[in-house]
Amino acid sequence: MRPLALVICLLAGPALSEPNPQLLRQIEHNLRFYDIAVDTDRLSTAQAAQLHLLFTSNSDKLGYTRTRSRIRAILRQE
Repeated sequence: MRPLALVICLLAGPALSEPNPQLLRQIEHNLRFYDIAVDTDRLSTAQAAQLHLLFTSNSDKLGYTRTRSRIRAILRQE
């Protein structure tokens, strides 16, 4: 029974936690570059993670317009 409880705790933990404030400040800074104003305190953990991955992985390769389009798609998700 203990392994099952551990798995449940590991899976539920990230879903219930809030994004790191430092991460949110970095996302807000990056969003300003793309001229998108968002209250980062209202972002879900999933949205913050997706935006962070977008900014750190390949936004330079995608170009300004495609990156901005992807940001807007992420922000439409709930």
